[in-house]
Amino acid sequence: MKKAVEKVRPNGDGPGSVIFLFDSCHSGTISRSANALGKVERTNLKYRSAPKPPAVNNPAILEASRHGAGAKGWVVLSACGPRQTAKEDPSHGGDFTNALVTALEDPRLGPDSTYKDLMRLISATPYFYDQDPVSEGDRDLVLFGGQAKPREASISVLEVRGNQVVLDRGKLLGLNPGTKVGLYQVGATSADDKGKFITEAVVQPAGTDRATAQVEKGNPNDLRSAVGWVTEQNFGQVELPIYFDPNAEALSNLTEDPVVKKVSRGSDAAVLAWNENGKL
Repeated sequence: MKKAVEKVRPNGDGPGSVIFLFDSCHSGTISRSANALGKVERTNLKYRSAPKPPAVNNPAILEASRHGAGAKGWVVLSACGPRQTAKEDPSHGGDFTNALVTALEDPRLGPDSTYKDLMRLISATPYFYDQDPVSEGDRDLVLFGGQAKPREASISVLEVRGNQVVLDRGKLLGLNPGTKVGLYQVGATSADDKGKFITEAVVQPAGTDRATAQVEKGNPNDLRSAVGWVTEQNFGQVELPIYFDPNAEALSNLTEDPVVKKVSRGSDAAVLAWNENGKL
């Protein structure tokens, strides 16, 4: 990748961005070092099956994830994962290319839209089968603009199931059951962008890194490409046992926090709190 970026932009970190588009099989690792894998195995064209995955601890795979191009100034958009094939149809050619063109013409993209927004629209394309488009690099770059657009950390919709959506976060990042997530049209930059609000989703079952949420309304096409932010946090059964010094009345307002559990003995507490010379 470093060589490819330098060939297109000889000055390396100079102005402008470098965008690579690949509508080809197994292109999800195209930014990695091919030499690190030792050899290239061709796909069985008759059965369209990918090569057998190597051992998880194979050091060659770890090495293949490294390159010297850094993480800024370039973006790679690939048609599929490293062990998938890029599908095509006689009516429109490559599925990924067709989805890319359709997404670029989508009116929901604006002057501040980023490659992350573009990939949300591409990934929401309904006709992808066993093909998951991949993006790498500086995805916060403005589309064809060359400058990064900082965004608040957001939540993406992975799947729409009737009146439920699957989100790309889970309990590990605070999406406990009961937490409310505002879903917005692609291109929204924060939960304050009320004009692009679609609906509210309430988290139901949640795993470590995925969560299912109930929605009341919303067009499935808009929901699949939606971007979300937590609007109301539910901490569930999370409790922090604290013993408060009975004489420290100034600390009493801390007990109003839903996470705080006031205990009567210091031995039952995870935190001891007292007021000493006006300081907590």
